[in-house]
Amino acid sequence: MTPRAPDLPADGVSPVLTALVARMRDAGIPPGVEELADALWLARWLPASPERNDRATTPPAPGPEPALGP
Repeated sequence: MTPRAPDLPADGVSPVLTALVARMRDAGIPPGVEELADALWLARWLPASPERNDRATTPPAPGPEPALGP
C-alpha cells in the first residue's frame, strides 16, 4: 500500500476534490468516475487564472491580514 500524501487530511478526503465534486453538482454534472477523470484532465491543461498567477509571483505583504466584512 502506498503511503498517504502528507497534505491529505486524516480522514483521507481531499478538500480540493470535495470542492470539485460540489461545483460539478452545482453545474448539473453528476460526478461519476469518468466525469471526475475528464475534469481533472482538463484542469491540468487549462492555464492558471490571472488571480492564481498573481499569487504565485507576488510575495505576501508584511503585517496582519486585513479584516473581512463590513
